[in-house]
Amino acid sequence: MKKYLLFFALMVTSYHAAAQANKEDVRVLLEVSGIINPYQNIVNQIEEQISEDKRAAFKKDMQGLLTRVRNKQIDDYSKVLTQDEVVRLTEFFKSSLGASFVKKKAQIDLNNMEQDEAINLELQGIIMKYMM
Repeated sequence: MKKYLLFFALMVTSYHAAAQANKEDVRVLLEVSGIINPYQNIVNQIEEQISEDKRAAFKKDMQGLLTRVRNKQIDDYSKVLTQDEVVRLTEFFKSSLGASFVKKKAQIDLNNMEQDEAINLELQGIIMKYMM
């Protein structure tokens, strides 16, 4: 009986380890896919509005936050994606079609930022109507 339990435990552990993707490969995927970029873009936009003498300190403070966000995303994606999925997705995003998609998505995201803010305000109003 102990042998069967040990065998089962090893099988579950092996499967779980095989299902998780390599974190370094996930980091590359997140970079080439542009998933990390929105946070950096927000920091860059805010940085432009800060006086020149405070920018270096701002960037230093924000770097810790960006690192934590990136590490959390890497952990989350590596738990959900298999290594094969990460490799294939990375290949796609490195292709000309994938790179074109990332570039266009970044522009679409910028274009939709104001619309998203307006939708969020309207949504909050509707939610408050029914919560009060």
